[in-house]
Amino acid sequence: MVIKSERGVYGYFVIILLIIIFLVLLYLYIGASFLFSVLYQIPLIIISLLYFISIGRILYFDEKGCTIQLLWYKKAIPWNCLKYIQIEAYPGRITYRSPYDKAILFSTRKIYKHKWLKPSMYGLFFPTSFFYVYFLPSSPLKTDALHPKYPLEFCCDEKLFMNKLQEWNIHIFS
Repeated sequence: MVIKSERGVYGYFVIILLIIIFLVLLYLYIGASFLFSVLYQIPLIIISLLYFISIGRILYFDEKGCTIQLLWYKKAIPWNCLKYIQIEAYPGRITYRSPYDKAILFSTRKIYKHKWLKPSMYGLFFPTSFFYVYFLPSSPLKTDALHPKYPLEFCCDEKLFMNKLQEWNIHIFS
C-alpha cells in the first residue's frame, strides 16, 4: 500500500529557495557581508528542509513494516520496531486546511504530542522516526471540506487501511 502527499512540495521548495537567494542578494546590496547574509538565512533553510522532508516523503506499507522514501533515500522500519501506533481523533476541528477527523500515528519512539498539534507539524521535529496517515472524512458534510486548493496529505480510506493492518496482525495501542 503506497501513501503519499498530494501537496506540491517541490514547488514550495523552489519558491523558498528563490526567497533565500533574493534575501542574500538584498543583504549584499545594502552592504552586509556575505557571511552575515548567509548565516541570517540558516533558520529559514532548516525549516524549509524539515518541511520538505516531512511532506515530501512516500510511505510504503506491507506485511513486513513500513518504508519511508524521500527522493533516493529509503528507510525500512519493521512493525516490531514501532513503539507507538495509535489512532487520534479530531472532532470539531474540520477546516479547509485540515479536513480530517482521524489519523493514525506511528513512531519508533515514545512521543509527547499534544492533541491540538497537527501530526504534520510534529513530524517536522522527527522526520524519520514519526509518520502518520490521515483518514478521509466519513460523513458527506465533512467531505465537502476537501477543497481543491488544499490537496490531500497522506490520506487513505480508513476501512481499507485498518483491514490491511488487521490482515498483517498489527495491534494498535490505546
